[in-house]
Amino acid sequence: MPTAESIERGDIEPDVLVQTSWQGRTYAFVGEVKRYGSDKSVSEAAEQARKYAERLQVNPLVIVPWLSNEQLLSLEQRNISGVDLCGNGIVLVPGELLVFRTGLPNKFPTSSLMRRVYERTSSLVDSPFCCGRNITLSPKFSMR
Repeated sequence: MPTAESIERGDIEPDVLVQTSWQGRTYAFVGEVKRYGSDKSVSEAAEQARKYAERLQVNPLVIVPWLSNEQLLSLEQRNISGVDLCGNGIVLVPGELLVFRTGLPNKFPTSSLMRRVYERTSSLVDSPFCCGRNITLSPKFSMR
């Protein structure tokens, strides 16, 4: 397995190097850690980890706050390991090892503010009330 010192001398800078053993076999992983678990972020991390792994002749690994079942299946199809901070993950060494764990809830949900509150559909409900327009509701939405 490459050492941190040997990697520092190269032109790549992975976020993490992991070495683990199971039943007398040792497996090495090089990983990319991302702050968000969005599909885009996971895909970018997977691609970067794959490049590092090819260069270092080890297995690729993605680490994010939370991985959905769909993201785990996508990583499996690409032969890339991935773990999250909630206990979900896939550890994959092609032809030798496969550990798949999923179903644990997201402990790190993200929320974002609406950027333009008064534009597009977000303002449709308030506009009749703030602008003094009369509105007519259909019978199924009548107010009682």
